[in-house]
Amino acid sequence: MNLNSDWPNFSFHPSSGYADGLVFLSRILEPSETDSDANFLGITQEVCAEALNLFLNKTMGNKSVEKAAKQLMDVAMHDATADFVVGSCDSDALNEQNANAVVDQDVIDLNDIKQNVIKQDVVTPSVVVIASENNWIEGNAVRQLERTAQLTGMQRAVGMPDLHAGKGCPIGAAFLTKDWIYPFLVGNDIGCGMGLWRTGLKTNKLKLEKWAAKLQLDGPWEGDASAWLERYGLPGDLFPASMGTIGGGNHFSELQRVDSICDEAVCGALGIEKKSLYLMVHSGSRGLGHEILKRHVEQFRDQGLRSKSIEATDYLRRHDQAVTWAVANRALIAQRFMSALRTIGENVFDLAHNTVTPQKTEGETAENETLWLHRKWAAPSD
Repeated sequence: MNLNSDWPNFSFHPSSGYADGLVFLSRILEPSETDSDANFLGITQEVCAEALNLFLNKTMGNKSVEKAAKQLMDVAMHDATADFVVGSCDSDALNEQNANAVVDQDVIDLNDIKQNVIKQDVVTPSVVVIASENNWIEGNAVRQLERTAQLTGMQRAVGMPDLHAGKGCPIGAAFLTKDWIYPFLVGNDIGCGMGLWRTGLKTNKLKLEKWAAKLQLDGPWEGDASAWLERYGLPGDLFPASMGTIGGGNHFSELQRVDSICDEAVCGALGIEKKSLYLMVHSGSRGLGHEILKRHVEQFRDQGLRSKSIEATDYLRRHDQAVTWAVANRALIAQRFMSALRTIGENVFDLAHNTVTPQKTEGETAENETLWLHRKWAAPSD
C-alpha cells in the first residue's frame, strides 16, 4: 500500500460528529463486507492507533466518546488477543451527547498523522485461501486472515478449507514470516496434534460395549509420569500430573476403522488396511503450553519477537519442549487406551498442527534465509 496516495481523505471535526470518526476508525480495524473503501484493509494498526491517540486528546470532557475511543485504542494495539467486536458504536446516541460536550474545536486531519508514525518496509504478503468454491467460509475468518497478513515481517498467510474465526487471528491457517516470531499465532496449546496407532484389534471381533466399560481415561495416570517424561528427554517435574490426560475442548481418543482406501500405495507404505482397528488421539501440551503463552503475554502482550532476540530464543526453547511434551502425552494416552483393552499397537504417524518452525529457503536470490512457519490447526502434508 502506498500511504501517500492511498490514504483516505478524511478529517474529524465536532461539527460532523466525533462518533462518525469513531465508526470510521472501527471500520479500519474491522471492515465489514459492505465497506466500499477497500484501502481500509491496508491501513496498519500502528497508524490507526496513532489516529486514535490524537483523536482521544480532542475528546476529553465527553466521557462516552472518550470511553469508546479508549476501547478502540485497545483493540488497535492488542487486537490479536482481544475478543472484542468493533464497529458497533451508536453514532446517533454519541452525537446527541456531543451537542452539549465541551471539546477542542481543532480539526484532526489523518493526513497529518502519517508524518508521526514510524514506518517500516512495506511488504505486501500473499493472502491465499485454499478451498473449493462450494466450501462456505465465514467472512470474519477471511478478514482476520487479511489483518494477520499485515503483521510486520509477514510473507504469506494461507487459509485452509476449515478456516474459521478465532480470538484475534484465524484458525485453520499457516503463516510464513521473516525475522519475526508471533507466539499468539501458535496459541496456548503448543504442539497440539493427532497421532494414529494401528492396534491389534480386528474389525471382525468388535466388542464395543465391553470395551467402552473398560475405558477410564478421565483421571490422571497412576504410573510414574516423571519416568515417562524422562524417556522423551524432558525434565521429570514438567507438568507430570497432566501427562497422559486428554484435556477438554475438541480433544479425544477413539477407535476407528477404514471404510475405503483411496491410494493403495500410500496406505500400503503406512501399513493401513481394512482388517485392523486404529486408535486416533487428539491432544496437546495441556497446562504447559498455556503457561508458556501466558508468560509471553504478561511481558509482551500480543507483540511478536525478533527471531534473533534473546526472548525469541527462550520462547523457542520452551516451545520445543512443549511440542515434545505433547508427543509424549499422546503416546501415553494411546498406551493407557490400548492397555485397558488388553491390546498393543504400533504408531503410524504423529503430526502437530500448532507449531512454529524454521524453514530454510534456497535459490539464487534467497541467500539461504531462515523463514518461520506458524501453524494454527494446520498439519504438514509432507
